[in-house]
Amino acid sequence: MRLTQRRLASTFLAAGVAGLAGLAGLAPQTARAGEVCDLVGVGDGGAVAPGLGSLACGPAASATGDAALAVGQNASAGGFRAVAIGNNSEADVTDGTAVGQNAQAGGAFTTAVGARSSAQGAGASAFGVTADAVGELSTAIGAASLASGLHASAFGYNSLASGEEATAGGMNSTASGLRSTAFGAESVASGVQSTAFGHGAEASNNVTLAVGGGAKATAEFSSAIGISSRAEGYAAVAVGQSARAMGVYATSSGTASRAEADGSTAVGGMAGVSALRGVAVGYLAQAEAENSVALGANSFADQANTVSVGTVGGERRIVNVADGTGQTDAVNLRQLQQAGATAVATANAYTDTQVTAGVAAANGYTDTRVTAGVTSANAYTDTRTAATLTAANAYTDNRIANLALAFDADVARLNGRIDGLDGDLRRMGAMSAAFAAMAGNTAGQGTGARNRLVIGVGGFEDESAVSVGYARTISPSMALNVGVSTAGRGGTMGGASFGFAW
Repeated sequence: MRLTQRRLASTFLAAGVAGLAGLAGLAPQTARAGEVCDLVGVGDGGAVAPGLGSLACGPAASATGDAALAVGQNASAGGFRAVAIGNNSEADVTDGTAVGQNAQAGGAFTTAVGARSSAQGAGASAFGVTADAVGELSTAIGAASLASGLHASAFGYNSLASGEEATAGGMNSTASGLRSTAFGAESVASGVQSTAFGHGAEASNNVTLAVGGGAKATAEFSSAIGISSRAEGYAAVAVGQSARAMGVYATSSGTASRAEADGSTAVGGMAGVSALRGVAVGYLAQAEAENSVALGANSFADQANTVSVGTVGGERRIVNVADGTGQTDAVNLRQLQQAGATAVATANAYTDTQVTAGVAAANGYTDTRVTAGVTSANAYTDTRTAATLTAANAYTDNRIANLALAFDADVARLNGRIDGLDGDLRRMGAMSAAFAAMAGNTAGQGTGARNRLVIGVGGFEDESAVSVGYARTISPSMALNVGVSTAGRGGTMGGASFGFAW
């Protein structure tokens, strides 16, 4: 059956619909071949429509599939219910649709719309000039877009979604990793489950996130959020314009912040950490030593294992500090003043006790020696007198004279011992005074100094003495003290102590 050009408009789709209805059993019809168009000046042009209920219109158009439609020169609709519209369009698969010059629907249930568009994977869709949907159930929308991965989607001019279940949106965007996503012109998501949002954003490793124009996350599990931000270390996080997180597990947050070392953290505009596990918090805060912490704007920490809350010339006070209770707790000024007062009171009490003990010992020694000397002399005198009386009277005068001489010698010796004891007592008093002066000296307390050398002098009546003491704080809970005192004319005292607290 041939159609004239005037009847073409009214029967163009009617024939195809009638064929579809017949094939679907909507109404009983006699099976018959399709129809071709009879164009003015061309005739049928060699068009063929052998498929049941098919329609071919155009020179060399071919509708060989049942219920197929081919419109255009060399258009070919060879599949069941296939549609090919446009010169050299081709839909030779079941339910394939190709619309546009050289459009091709190469897989079952595919749709290609646009000049030279192509939908090859089963269920794929391509829309746009030279758009190409290659993967099964893939979608390519936009001129020169390409969705080659299984279930992939590409949106935008020259966009590319080559990874399985990947999505690329934006001019020249690329999503090549498994389940990757790239949105934004020139964006790239090449790692497995990577995501890039923004013009020129790049997520180039597995499980990475780059958000913002020019943001780049290049190491596994890293995240870069902000214009021109960079996350280059494993599991690193950079948040803020031009933020940099370059170390493993590094974190930077704030405009132009930098966390360069492993385990480092920089928070605040232009905050920077260059040492292992350092922390800088605040605008322009810098931590340059291992395990150091810089807290506050412009704070600077350049010593390992320290916390800085300021800088030279920009010091800060730490206020509202509770009383320390543990061995490693910080103390506040109130506690420090109380400790100082206690130390002074203890030193004074110690000095008083030592002096009292020294004087008491000297007095006791003197009394004992005098009593013993007198007792001994009396006993000796009585004994000698009795012996003399018992002896012959002839010797009385001589013995009495000898006794007097011996007694005088004993008394002289006793007086010498008493005089020596008196000197010892005076020297002991002088040395005790020197010791007390040395012990009461508080030089260096509260400064954090660990070593202390103290020299003391003292006097008692006409005797003088000098003392030297050394103290070392081994730790906050342990200390060593050593001291010695000497008098000018002989005699030395010394002592040492070692103590600890918990």
